[in-house]
This record gives sequence, C-alpha cells and structure tokens, in this order.
Amino acid sequence: MNYIWDAIIKARRKQINTDDIVYKLPEVYSPYLEIAMNYINYEIDEEFTELEVNPFYRFNSIFKSMYKPDDKDYTEVKQELLNCILHYINRIDIYTGMNSHEFMRMYIDSDIKNGYYGVELEENWQIFDLDEQETIITQLINMYKTGSSIEIARKAILGVFHDGYIYYNKVVKDEILIFVGIKELDKYKTKMNILTNLFIPIDFKYKIYWSKHFGIIGNDELMVEDSIVLY
Repeated sequence: MNYIWDAIIKARRKQINTDDIVYKLPEVYSPYLEIAMNYINYEIDEEFTELEVNPFYRFNSIFKSMYKPDDKDYTEVKQELLNCILHYINRIDIYTGMNSHEFMRMYIDSDIKNGYYGVELEENWQIFDLDEQETIITQLINMYKTGSSIEIARKAILGVFHDGYIYYNKVVKDEILIFVGIKELDKYKTKMNILTNLFIPIDFKYKIYWSKHFGIIGNDELMVEDSIVLY
C-alpha cells in the first residue's frame, strides 16, 4: 500500500521496535508513492532502521513551508523535525477509523501487559506472535460479550495451534480431547497452559495429546502401531 502506517504494521508483526525507525526525506522520490523504497515489495527486518518518505504525498500542507526548493539551510534541524512529526502523524494515522473492537483490543492488550490477566500471561505474552495475540484478544472480547463457552475455547486454541484438533467426548460429559499435532516443547506447553486457563470453562475436563494421536477404531490412519497413544 506504500503508506507510512503500512510499514509500521509490517514492523509490528515482526515485533520490531518502531520507535527506532527514522523517517528521512529522500533525494529522489516518486510523486505517486508515499514510501520511497528501492522496490515496492520490500521486506521489514531487524536491520530496518530508516524509512524514506515523500511527505508531500498526503501532508503537503504541513511540510511545504519546511522544504522550499531554494531553501537549503538548517537541513539537520529539518530532518529531526520531519522524523518527530511523522512519528506523531503515524500514530494518528494508524488509529484513524478504529472501531469499538479495536479500542477494546487496545485496552485488553494493555491490561495483559500490566498483569491483570495473571502473572503467567504477563510474563509470557511476547512468546505469542502478533496474529496469535490478536486471536487471544478477539476471543476474550467474545467471551465478555457472550460468556465462557467451549466454542470460544476451541477458536482460541486452534487459532494458536493451527494443526490441532479438538474432540468432544460424548461418553464422558463435559470433556474435550485436544490433539496439538506438534512436539511437546516448553514454549508450546506454556502457550497451551495459558489458553486452557483462560478459555476452557471451569466445569469442563480436558486431555492434551501432543505429537501422537489417540487411536480410533475403524480409522486405519489412527491405528498405526507406535504412532498412537491410549485414551
């Protein structure tokens, strides 16, 4: 999209500190694009510290007097002002058009980081990537609106563990079986513990199966010797 907020969102998704980005006025820039990159499909990474911006694309009324064609004085001061103003504008830009869900998401994210959802989640919030954090916050909002439910728990767990499956036990009432589909590593155990504590209703029991599925009679793929666990 080549707007400054697009670059910041990409950086946030990779958990890059956007405060370290320096906005610069390029020597040559396109009048049709706001971000003056060498190529359109640019990638944001940890080395991404400078962003060349055409400030006249959308903010000409702000910057036209600062960068007159025949005025070459105070270039360093102008660069600092440009950087500060664009950081400020970018924050306004991102939040423009926010709906109620986005405001609730912002406050819940702040509450999580301040420990209101428990020490475990506060200390381990960053082990979830940005999409996983969005999934958790969205399902917390849904839980506030409709109350705790196993369907919300299912969406939260599978939103983080995409290769997993959740089964409802029709024999034992109020029990679910969670197949994760990955190795039982410490970071995944921490994620699963947070999700189950947050979302599974207190009157439900659950069992977790990691890399090996439990056997199901009649399904040959799930009855392979040494590849299954007992229920």
